[in-house]
Amino acid sequence: MCDALTYISVPIVRGDTEDLSTECVYDVDNFPYEDLPNIEFARGWKRETAENIFLTFDIESTTLQPAGADPYGFMYHWQLDVYYSGAHHVIFGRRWEEFTTFRNRFYSEYSRRGMLYSTILVYVHNLSFEFVFVNRFLDPESEIFARGANDVLVIREPSMGWEWRCSYALTNMSLRKACEHAPNCIHRKLQEGAFDYKEIRTADTVLSEIEQGYCYNDVAGLAEVIADYHRHDRFIQMPLTSTAFVRRDMRAACRKSKSYHKKFQEMEYSAEQYKMLEYGFRGGDTHASRYMADRIHHGIRCRDFASAYPAVMMQETFPSGPPIWCQIETQEQMDYYTSNFHTIMEVFYWDLETTAPDPYIPVAKTLQRHHVTIDNGRVLSADFVHLVITEIDYQIIKEEYQYSTMKVIKSFYFNKAPLPVPIRETVLKYYDGKTQLKGLLDKLYEYNKSKALLNACYGCAATKIHDYELLFTGTEWIEKPKDLEDSIHKYFSSRNNVLPYQWALYVTAYVRKRLHELISIAGQDHFLYCDTDSIYYINDGSLEDEFESWNADLIARTSHMDMRVWSDDSKGKRRYLGIAEIDKDIAEFKTLGAKKYIYKDDKGTHITVAGLSKKAASYFKDDLNNFRVGVTVPEGTSGRTIAYRSFEDPHYITVDGCRMLTAGGIGIVDTTYTLGMTLEYTNLLGLSNPEVLQ
Repeated sequence: MCDALTYISVPIVRGDTEDLSTECVYDVDNFPYEDLPNIEFARGWKRETAENIFLTFDIESTTLQPAGADPYGFMYHWQLDVYYSGAHHVIFGRRWEEFTTFRNRFYSEYSRRGMLYSTILVYVHNLSFEFVFVNRFLDPESEIFARGANDVLVIREPSMGWEWRCSYALTNMSLRKACEHAPNCIHRKLQEGAFDYKEIRTADTVLSEIEQGYCYNDVAGLAEVIADYHRHDRFIQMPLTSTAFVRRDMRAACRKSKSYHKKFQEMEYSAEQYKMLEYGFRGGDTHASRYMADRIHHGIRCRDFASAYPAVMMQETFPSGPPIWCQIETQEQMDYYTSNFHTIMEVFYWDLETTAPDPYIPVAKTLQRHHVTIDNGRVLSADFVHLVITEIDYQIIKEEYQYSTMKVIKSFYFNKAPLPVPIRETVLKYYDGKTQLKGLLDKLYEYNKSKALLNACYGCAATKIHDYELLFTGTEWIEKPKDLEDSIHKYFSSRNNVLPYQWALYVTAYVRKRLHELISIAGQDHFLYCDTDSIYYINDGSLEDEFESWNADLIARTSHMDMRVWSDDSKGKRRYLGIAEIDKDIAEFKTLGAKKYIYKDDKGTHITVAGLSKKAASYFKDDLNNFRVGVTVPEGTSGRTIAYRSFEDPHYITVDGCRMLTAGGIGIVDTTYTLGMTLEYTNLLGLSNPEVLQ
């Protein structure tokens, strides 16, 4: 029986039914510390982890904007769920002093029993946010692991034994979506309207029952998400990120082959070669045709590749064996190496120029350049460029650019081979799951899981080896240099690693190649826009046979491989990886450049602008003429915010008469978004006197 001081009604969802459930909430004084379970440990290499208890944590914060100073944020409410025996034990607190009291009493209870623990997991959805507020109230000797500045993945507290983990990195979903996808989650995150974040609140502010329900569901829903993961994995084996699940599956598959690790070690590169690979790496191709931008077009079709990255992983060859330096000084040598091997080249080009609607060379990837004309971040023409390319890039540049001279400065090559069978079997397993379970309502969780794993396959290979270690000083992030050659050797020596970085280079290169083949079919008169695995074009009926012929050629080319590259769906229809499927038909379309477009279809008006909420589509009132340079979407509607981080020693502040302990935080303020173009792009499109340039 709950002896808590507070009972609240919170919404729960079971199937298609939403109901209210009465839940009890503890404070730090009446939490039943004596009822905490004796810890059941799982022991692994050099560590042990509690398996029958875990915590979820979240805070609510307010932002103040003092005159003449940066906005700053402070915590006014924290909530924590101690989840054990399949039940929630949610605590509300208003002050950091209470948080510290709870932690001390929690630790003391296990100390009293003589059961000091090594690790208890604490999950936070977007740990990077809470970290700024809470870090000064944790063990000062904590180990902090981050993927980048302000991207905290893990905090390990040696004195408390708490290991804080980011559940966003684990799920790769918003908390709302993670709750919706978890089959046993009934405490869903409430809609944003349930909590007005612009209202100034303090530790003394009385929260409504709806607001308390919002707080309760945030930690209870997350606990149910984590519990679903825990049903399939012990905590001691639980990966930190969504891609780590795929990496683990691939590792297990590869370990069945006695020769795999030796072959993996053979692919080790030098630090100089790795830097060339890093310079040569490119992601997807996103671009708008300069011939079509800033105009409304009618009768548009979008096609996208079916599982673009997994498709090329299954269907193409990749670097195999050791990297071998080579000299390319003649066209004959160039033809030999680029035809027979996967070749990485550092090159100079002189007098480049293209008329292609999607210029291929990104300015950002050039190591040097002179007298460049730029098309929305791409090299349209240049007297000189210096970059690193693969043989796939070389062929595309050769087809789409004119140039007077090319010189290879240095180069190395790999042999060609399909990805190892264990890798492709894992990819195919995920594709089967996604395809065969799609549309089956009783298999929605399994479908979403297979889809997420399939989408993460490429990301496993695209993991860089850094020549630095990221450290947090207490106020800022700094990079501590590491020996790159040593880091590379350790990576290839470890049996935990099975995916070399050079594969990632070719996954994206192949998808760009396929995308440019579709752009070539559409041509200057029809191509409008592309984004990694999709192409938008004017659909007058004249291109459809060519697109379907491209699909037929792909199917024919890959149908005799040593492994199938298709799967049958629940209705028995064969679904081929990599074909350019019709995604949607669009009535009106307009783009102002990369990641900046709007369109209308039978479902309404949709907008994609980097940094702008999709909900902002309503601001343009279904009239694409309103989507133009100089238009400012107001704060609140834009969904755009600015974050101000501050790391401070613990101190007291007084807000509206309420004295509270704080130690820095994140102040978040809404801001406007103005549709703009660079002056260079404006001139290229032949526009004059835009109201706003950005």
